[in-house]
Amino acid sequence: MVVMNTELKIHPYVYPGICHITLPEMIFKDVCDLHKKDPGEVRAWDGIRKMPYREIRQVTMTLMRYKTKMSWAQIGSFFNQDHATAMNARKKIVGYIETDKQFREFTDKLFKNVDLTERKYERVG
Repeated sequence: MVVMNTELKIHPYVYPGICHITLPEMIFKDVCDLHKKDPGEVRAWDGIRKMPYREIRQVTMTLMRYKTKMSWAQIGSFFNQDHATAMNARKKIVGYIETDKQFREFTDKLFKNVDLTERKYERVG
């Protein structure tokens, strides 16, 4: 069972052992739904720099960074890219949110309650 926000179908959490869809896949689906694109279609255009496919990937990578504990490399590998692509995606999206009112309003539901400051980790060991 997945609990959903009926307004935009954003999945705030998953009950462990009940749903086989991972959080990164749900984030990706939510971004695709916002852009009215099928996730399979976006996957087929993987690596293509045309809009809205690039924007979908960049927003998804940014949300994955803030809503999961995935590393940059793990986020990049979700889209068959490297860590630098994921880091650049975050930089672009944060810049768009800060400067583009139309983009900010369009993605407001996705970034609601997300602190866009870069999270820092302490090294262990």
